[in-house]
Amino acid sequence: MRRKDATTFTFLHFDPAYQMRPPPPRPWGPPPWHRLRGPPPFGPPPPWDRPPPPWRRRPWHRRPPWVVNSVNQNTAAFQRQGESYDKVIQIMSSYFNRKSGSQYDMNAVIPSSGIQNNELTANSKIAAVICYSSVGRLGGAQEISIGYGCETLGIITHEVGHALGFWHEQARPERDSYVRINRQNAINGLEGQFDKRSWSEVNEYSLPYDYGSVMHYGPKSFSRSSTLNTVEPVDAAFINTIGNRVEPSFLDLKLLNTAFCSNMCTNKINCQHGGYPDPNNCGQCKCPTGLEGTYCERLQTSNCGVELPRADYTWRNISYSGSSDCYWRIVAANGGNVRFEITYVMYRCSPVCEEFVEIKAEYSHEATGYRQCCRAILGERISKGNSVLIISKATQNSQFVLRYRAGDQSDKRECVILNHVHKEQREENAVF
Repeated sequence: MRRKDATTFTFLHFDPAYQMRPPPPRPWGPPPWHRLRGPPPFGPPPPWDRPPPPWRRRPWHRRPPWVVNSVNQNTAAFQRQGESYDKVIQIMSSYFNRKSGSQYDMNAVIPSSGIQNNELTANSKIAAVICYSSVGRLGGAQEISIGYGCETLGIITHEVGHALGFWHEQARPERDSYVRINRQNAINGLEGQFDKRSWSEVNEYSLPYDYGSVMHYGPKSFSRSSTLNTVEPVDAAFINTIGNRVEPSFLDLKLLNTAFCSNMCTNKINCQHGGYPDPNNCGQCKCPTGLEGTYCERLQTSNCGVELPRADYTWRNISYSGSSDCYWRIVAANGGNVRFEITYVMYRCSPVCEEFVEIKAEYSHEATGYRQCCRAILGERISKGNSVLIISKATQNSQFVLRYRAGDQSDKRECVILNHVHKEQREENAVF
């Protein structure tokens, strides 16, 4: 008899992180259920990433209802570092509530079935075969599969993001300004995973492109070879940033709140540096990583980071060695730009940096910055605005060395011209 949790293959999204993990034990029932690394081998392949038809495309309620069902037949497959599958979902729920301010009523634990919504228990469930989810609300019960090897915060929130209606970051209509897609390097039959969406399908709420989004593919997602990249950032310095599956980025949480909680605060406060009003405390801002305060006006407190001396025309050095989360900020003395260079990096090395030094050098600090962990590849850079945030995330001894000074007036003119061109291109594309 075929296992109940392995009877549905009507999925629209794989998570590429699943490819890098060991295959699960063979489920009950005959093949093809053990062939989980490509389209179903029976019948025509599913229409990858197809949005719901117009007559079924309905928005979620302000607080989407959930029911999470564990798979009792294979509980051993959902153990991770001593924590059960249910515990992982609890962590995800707690993370969203703490970090973003959104409440999803996912905290009533039912021992036999996982976490159950107190208000409604029939709209959505998390199954356990592989990592997949449809995009947006389809109507009725809706599956999110969190299979073997997928029971981590980053992958779970990636799939939940799809169910909430969020496409992959690299599918945004303006993605060609930020990444290059090498479809010829993709696994045969999965090229559609790299399709670009139109403005009629995607609502980005005017938020900037985020290389560190948990919805962004990594360089080798669905690649047919470990030596070939399918996704490459236009700015090569972001190569170790894309593909994050550790936790949602600040912009992931801001998008979530903009989509579902924008009407919670009637008298909105003026948050700085890309922060947004906390839906549960409208007099307080939710701040980008590295900042804090009512209006995100202060550097985030840490036991090793400080406000650095203002950047003038003399090169200054900052060096760090340790295993803590630390934050520094550089501000240009003349109100101009900051010129900086990372000269040495030694963190736990991985293709997608999980421990890193990150540099935020845009006008706003809401988007994920350059992340470096294996070696220094940035070279000399110039900030867009008059401040730079430096973030260190490490659990073991790590080091970096950075030098900085004030930028020249010619640097400022160059940035203004480049940003003016970029703005014109965005307005040209925003026809839909």
